[in-house]
Amino acid sequence: MREIHRLISIIETIREKITDDADVVWSGYGSALELQEDIDRDLALLQKGRYEVLDKFMHHFMPTAAFQEIALSNGWAEEFLEYAEEYESLYYQFKEDGEPGESI
Repeated sequence: MREIHRLISIIETIREKITDDADVVWSGYGSALELQEDIDRDLALLQKGRYEVLDKFMHHFMPTAAFQEIALSNGWAEEFLEYAEEYESLYYQFKEDGEPGESI
C-alpha cells in the first residue's frame, strides 16, 4: 500500500509545477487553471480511495500527453521523465498487488 502514497506524492509534485502562467498550448487543456482544477478534483477522489483515477493520471503521464507537453513547454522535461518513470513503475506495482479491498 506504500505505492499509493508515493503515487499521490508524484501527482502533487506535478500539480505544484503547473503554475497559473504555465504554457499549456499543447496539453489539450484551454488553460493552466482548467488542468489544475482537473488534477485537484481527481486527487481528491484518489485520496478518498477512488483508485480508478490512477488510470486517468497514467494517461496524463504517457508520451505526448498533457503532463509531458507541459513539462516540455515549461522547461522541466528532464525532471518530468524521472517522475513519469517512477509513476509508471509504481502504478503497475499497485495494479499487480491488487487495489485495497479488492479480492484477487
